[in-house]
Amino acid sequence: MSRNNNFKIFQNLALLSQIGLMMAVYIVGSVMLGGFLDDKFGTSPILMILCLLIGIVAAFFNVFRMLFKIGATSGEEDKWKK
Repeated sequence: MSRNNNFKIFQNLALLSQIGLMMAVYIVGSVMLGGFLDDKFGTSPILMILCLLIGIVAAFFNVFRMLFKIGATSGEEDKWKK
């Protein structure tokens, strides 16, 4: 394998781990916030579920935004326009 190919593999692995970590932080953080708010206001699972859904939406939105930005900088969007 060439040196450029190895670099591309490691670059893709770094992107994949960044996506996974970003999703985990958003989802776990929102669940923790929802649990804290439930304890504070006494609304047992309602705010945790609401914050979980908001965290999932925010995580996928940021992943989509990051992948779109990477695709726009790599010039591969031209391939999809045809």
